[in-house]
Amino acid sequence: MKNIPYFYLAVLLIVVGFSQCDTVTDPYGDQEGPTGPGEEQYNDTVYNDTTTVTRKILMEEFTGHKCPNCPEGQEVAAQLHDDNPNNFNVISIHNSGSFSVPDPPEYPNDFQTETGETIRTHFKVGFFPSAVINRKEHNSSFVVPMHAWSDVINGYLNDPGFMQPWFSLKLENIYNTNDRSLRVRPKIETLKKVSGDVAIICYIAENKIIAPQEDGRKSPAYIPDYEHNHMLRAGFPNNGAGKTIFNSPEVGEVYEATTFDLELTTTIANDWIAENCEVHVIIVSIDTEEILQSDVVPLTNI
Repeated sequence: MKNIPYFYLAVLLIVVGFSQCDTVTDPYGDQEGPTGPGEEQYNDTVYNDTTTVTRKILMEEFTGHKCPNCPEGQEVAAQLHDDNPNNFNVISIHNSGSFSVPDPPEYPNDFQTETGETIRTHFKVGFFPSAVINRKEHNSSFVVPMHAWSDVINGYLNDPGFMQPWFSLKLENIYNTNDRSLRVRPKIETLKKVSGDVAIICYIAENKIIAPQEDGRKSPAYIPDYEHNHMLRAGFPNNGAGKTIFNSPEVGEVYEATTFDLELTTTIANDWIAENCEVHVIIVSIDTEEILQSDVVPLTNI
C-alpha cells in the first residue's frame, strides 16, 4: 500500500471562474418534511450550484484574539481579497498557542478547533500572524510571514502556469434548516494529469462574529466589539483529514457525488449562525500537500 503522509493518517485521511447559483427543491424525494414554497419553507434546499474552472488561491491565516499584531494581518488578508475577489480566499484559524486560549473576563471565548490545531502543528506554525498559502513551500518553509503575503500571492496570480487549473469543480451544498445537517455534492473533473493520490477536504468558516480582540496599534489595545471574519469552525470529513478521491488521475477522469455515500457531510453547531457561514472546499495532492484547487460558497442563500 502506498505510504500517505502522517498529517492525513493522523486524523484519518474544492476552482476560480464563473459561478451560477440555483435554488432547487428537495433533490431527494424520499426525505420527510416540507419541500414546497410559501408557508412551508424548504426543509432541504440546494444552495450555490457552482462551477469553477480556473484556479483559486487559499490562504490559511493563523491568528488569535490576544495577538496584538493579528488585526493588521487580517486587514492585509481582507485587502488581498478585495483586490482579487475571484482568485483568492482566506480562512482565519484561531490556533496560536497562548494568543488564542480563553482568558476571562476580557477574553472569554474559545475559538480554537481541533482541525486548526492539527493544521498548525503539521505545518510547524510558530509565530503570529502568519499564513500557509496554498500549502506550498516558500523559501523552504510552508509558513509565510505577514510582510511577504502580498508578494507571494501576487507572484502566483501573475504566473499563467501556476494559475492553469488542475481540476474543474461543480459544487452543490445542501443545508437542512431543521436538523442543521450539511451535505456537499461535488463533481470534479481532471484537467491536467496528476501523479499520486488526491483528496478532497471541506471547512466551515463563520463571518460577523463580534468578540473581543487585542490590537497593539490602538490605545487602549482592548477592542470589546471586534468583528471576526472567515473564522474556522470545523473541518470534514474525518475532522479535516479529508477523503481520497483519485489515484494519479488522467485528464478527463471524474469524481461525482451521485449517491449519498459519496457526499461529504457534517452538522452545523447550534451556536454558529448559519446565514453567516461559508463552505470552503479544497482539492489536495496527498504527496506534495499542495492545494491544487479550492473554492468557497455561502452555507445558505439567505
